[in-house]
Amino acid sequence: MQQIPPKIRDWISRYKYALLVVLCGVVLMLIPTEKKVANEATPVTSDLETVERELETFLANGAGVGRVKVMLTLERSSQTIYMTEESVRISEGGSDETREVSKASSSGDDVPLIKETLYPKYRGACILCEGAHRDEVRLWITQTVSSLLGLGSDRIVVETIKPN
Repeated sequence: MQQIPPKIRDWISRYKYALLVVLCGVVLMLIPTEKKVANEATPVTSDLETVERELETFLANGAGVGRVKVMLTLERSSQTIYMTEESVRISEGGSDETREVSKASSSGDDVPLIKETLYPKYRGACILCEGAHRDEVRLWITQTVSSLLGLGSDRIVVETIKPN
C-alpha cells in the first residue's frame, strides 16, 4: 500500500473537521426523502357565515358576555392561485397566448399545483351582546376579535343587544 505524501497528510489533519462536515452533507443529500402531496394541506375556513357562527359560539363562552350576534364584512375573500404555464405563438397575423394550469400526477390523478393561497381579509366587525354595557366585556371582545381576525380596534364595534 502506498504512503500518503506528507503535504497531503498535513492538509488533511489541518482541515479534518471541515472535511468531515462536507462528507456528512454529501451523505445527507444522498438519502432519499418522501415528497408530500399538496392536497394534504390543512383546510381553511373561509365561508363568512361559518366564521361568524364560530365567533359567536366562542365569544358567548366569555364571562358576562351572554347572548351574541356577529356580523363581519370582507375586503377580500379567500383565493387560491394556481401555477400556470404560459406559451406565446407569434405568427404573421398576430400573437396567440395560452395559459394552462400546471398539474402534478398523484396516484394517477392530475392535481393542480397551488402557487399561493390568499386568506380572507376582513374589513370590519359588529358584535351585539347582552354584556356590552360593561366596559371589561367590551374590551375583552374587542381584543379577542382583533387578534382572531387581524382587525384594528377602530374597525370593531361592540354594542348591547336588544332584549327579547
